Amino acid sequence: MNRRLFSTIGARASLDPQTLERAARTRRELADRLSRGLGEDGDGNKIILDTANKTVTTAVGELPISPFMDPDFMEARSRWRNPKEKARREPPTDLKGRAKAKLRVNAFAQALATPLRQCPVTKKYLPSFFLQKFKAVSRPGTNDVWVVPEDTVTQTWQEESNSEDGPEENNEDAKEPSQESPDAAVASPPNQEQPAPPEFPYKKAMSAPTAYVLARKQLLKNMPKSKGAAPHGGTANMIFMKRDRFMKVAKAKLVWRADMDDFVLENMRRQVVNTILYYIRLAEKDSRVYLQPCPTWETTARVQKRGCLLWLPSNVGSQESAGPAGPSVEQFATYEVPGVRWEKSLPVHDLEFLLGPENMAILRRHSLFRDHSLVVVKKDRSVALQLLLWKLQGYLAEYPGDHIFQPKGAKPESSKAE
Repeated sequence: MNRRLFSTIGARASLDPQTLERAARTRRELADRLSRGLGEDGDGNKIILDTANKTVTTAVGELPISPFMDPDFMEARSRWRNPKEKARREPPTDLKGRAKAKLRVNAFAQALATPLRQCPVTKKYLPSFFLQKFKAVSRPGTNDVWVVPEDTVTQTWQEESNSEDGPEENNEDAKEPSQESPDAAVASPPNQEQPAPPEFPYKKAMSAPTAYVLARKQLLKNMPKSKGAAPHGGTANMIFMKRDRFMKVAKAKLVWRADMDDFVLENMRRQVVNTILYYIRLAEKDSRVYLQPCPTWETTARVQKRGCLLWLPSNVGSQESAGPAGPSVEQFATYEVPGVRWEKSLPVHDLEFLLGPENMAILRRHSLFRDHSLVVVKKDRSVALQLLLWKLQGYLAEYPGDHIFQPKGAKPESSKAE
């Protein structure tokens, strides 16, 4: 006998009776499972597995079994492969540890930690969260290269809401728009002929060229305008300038939607609505509440793990539940929760302003947004929703400098007065 056999015999002899009994039971279960799966041979005879002699009966006689058909081998191989227990993370007790734990579930910290990318229009380096990623795809038949948002949502919220209201067979009409191109799903009239889904014209191994542009509605609105007519006008065909080989081929075929700002806005809104509907389904099916209504602003202090606040001004029924600044809030507004130490300064999002009336009509099918004016988005699992809301808030933000622009060739106001 060799050394390995002696070590195996010694290891088995050192096992306690309960372990040996459990191993024997496992081998019997494996043998029964293997026997049931063998079936019959070509003559219709049942194939028999002989675990004692390590053989299997076939139409040509007995043959030695494979190690993977040997219950002894399989039991010995899997005996020490029990799943490893998950490490239990003790809750931090010191101030530094608690701060790190809060930072891990902080949406703003996650946004700032995204990789730096340069906007080719403004020449600014920013975390990619604050930029809108575009890619170039080709429309078959015309070979025009369209610039589309990389995160385009093809499955609309109408499909999500219809799937909740009725059976699948009643939603065939609602599922058809998901087969259209992203452009057609948002901006094309119902009776207009829809284009085919865009596809990249080059080799499958090549990835579509991508570019990052500052995620601001006013900027995307000005880019397709003529140069000098608006800030950053005439820059729509320059976002892929760093891709020299691609621009030599596709510069003349590059298509930038005239309503790209509205298309990106609707895409962002659709992502927010889809995420909110997902959280509503979690609450209805699994009682996992991530959206908690509050009757007054002061009661938000009772909610644990606060992330941000959703404000619905039209649902305000009394002055008691009105916002800190009245029936409306400013952009990038925050609310200081009284009497708390953590999650004290919460962003306030005017949901009706961010989503628009059509999307709000979808959310108001649920009592959460029909009967309440203030909803707290709780942390951890809702970080994705907080990021979407913050990006949408920044996309729609307006600044005084946006409207201070003098077109090229226009005379100053002072010279006109003279």
